Amino acid sequence: MRIEMLATGDELVSGVLADTNTTWFGGALFSLGERLARTTVIGDRLDDLVSALRELAARADLVVVSGGLGPTLDDLTVDGVCEAFDLQPVVDSEQLERIRARFHALGRTLTPNNERQARVPDGAEVLGNEYGTATAFALEVGEPHRTRPGTCELWFLPGVPTELQGIVGDRLLPRLRRRIEAEGVHRCAREVRCFGIPESHMDQAVVPLLAAHPHVRYGTRVPFPDAHVRLLAEGSTADEAQQRCDAIERDVRAALGDVVFGGEGETLAGATLAALRQRGWTVCFAESLTGGLASAALAAVPGASDVLLGSSVTYAESLKERWLDVPQDLLERHGAVSEACAVAMAEGALARSGADVAVSLTGFAGPDAGDDAHPRGTVFAAIAGGGGPTSVVRQRFLFGRNDVRRIAAHLALDLLRRRALGLRLPG
Repeated sequence: MRIEMLATGDELVSGVLADTNTTWFGGALFSLGERLARTTVIGDRLDDLVSALRELAARADLVVVSGGLGPTLDDLTVDGVCEAFDLQPVVDSEQLERIRARFHALGRTLTPNNERQARVPDGAEVLGNEYGTATAFALEVGEPHRTRPGTCELWFLPGVPTELQGIVGDRLLPRLRRRIEAEGVHRCAREVRCFGIPESHMDQAVVPLLAAHPHVRYGTRVPFPDAHVRLLAEGSTADEAQQRCDAIERDVRAALGDVVFGGEGETLAGATLAALRQRGWTVCFAESLTGGLASAALAAVPGASDVLLGSSVTYAESLKERWLDVPQDLLERHGAVSEACAVAMAEGALARSGADVAVSLTGFAGPDAGDDAHPRGTVFAAIAGGGGPTSVVRQRFLFGRNDVRRIAAHLALDLLRRRALGLRLPG
């Protein structure tokens, strides 16, 4: 099946917004064993939209179009579809009532331009929208608009990511899965998520396993700062596909070892919370260069209050002394970016908070160069308590300032996860 995507909007071609819908949709297709053949991005020009729709309908089997279903004059999707395929726009009464009810529930006034969002091309399949006001619809196009046998199915969806993802997940993906399984092909997808391993090392560990799993496809993704292995197994039945997926997932997890923190949909922060909760531990953070990012990541996970006592953001040396009891002479001898300071920060947070375990972060994120002993990108992370000795990890990350801070926050979470699970700390 040839699947393409058309993303519309001046905000996409002018650089105001990034097209995240294409990235998400491409990932969602993996679980079905399908992939995007091409993505086209255009601005809000009617002639460009009409040309793109005709071109895509001629060569693709499925096209997902995002954007242009809003209430303003530059939302041109319905008009473009009608011109491209010789159709007429109509107002769908059920969708108009849905939009009115939504505005009433929100306590807002429905303006005439919002009623434009109930328009669809005559003869289209109306999909509605449980996530917003724009009306999604689908259209099947055949001759004389095709240059290849069969028809093209076009889905016209809102550009708002939460709305597009909801409709695709509820309607499009299940329909595609049923179509594939009707052809006697069953697929099962898994993801193994890691932190602290380069993509090349991950690949070296996984590729030798594939010979024993001939019905499995494999790929990697590196959504910073994680690294993910993607697995897709095929079988003649759903049970066979699942068994094959189970087998390769077990082998991949065993080969990668301690860097694995979870599967599809799981986060390092969530895995850390689960590990701490399993041990019944509470945690306190002491953060310098990350400015609270590590504790905020943990706090973002529902249930964080079970384990998170608090965090001290101590940028200034004076606060490291007053809040964490870091000795002044230690700072004078070793500096704030040092192994000694990281250890003192973690132990001070542990003692002051009464937590079961504490973790600290200090370093040079940039853009300043740091010094000869501690160049830009140097990070010290220390962990104290949790039934083990105070330990410190030094790493250097060759990224920009914000990415150094992000990966340092993940490093702190990983130290907590590993200690709670009794795993070796990264070297």
